[in-house]
Amino acid sequence: MAKISNIEKGVFLSLFNRAGYVLNFSTDSFNVFTQSSIGIPLCEHYGLSKGKSLTAYVNEAKEHDVIKLLSDLFEYYESYYQSEIDSDEDSYSGRQNKEYQAYYKRCRAVMDRIKHNLT
Repeated sequence: MAKISNIEKGVFLSLFNRAGYVLNFSTDSFNVFTQSSIGIPLCEHYGLSKGKSLTAYVNEAKEHDVIKLLSDLFEYYESYYQSEIDSDEDSYSGRQNKEYQAYYKRCRAVMDRIKHNLT
């Protein structure tokens, strides 16, 4: 069975949680996404911001459910944030992208390990 450490969970949260927002989701679209992924509309369930709801879920849910949601969010990230992944700008946003690129590389390695262990 695939495992994910608390430190690894934290790296995913750092990639997805943008000052209380989760990527580019509205509250409604985040609820729809999480309902589809894990069967729970997180903001509705917790009554918190998207970021706090995601953190609460990751900290208390069963590991396989956490991995499912993080995997789905990671797939979403790779689909919609390619410019952030590929950016090499040397501006403020470029430096911020470098930080997210580092998180991305770490998350990619974790997802590759998890998927390898599942097969």
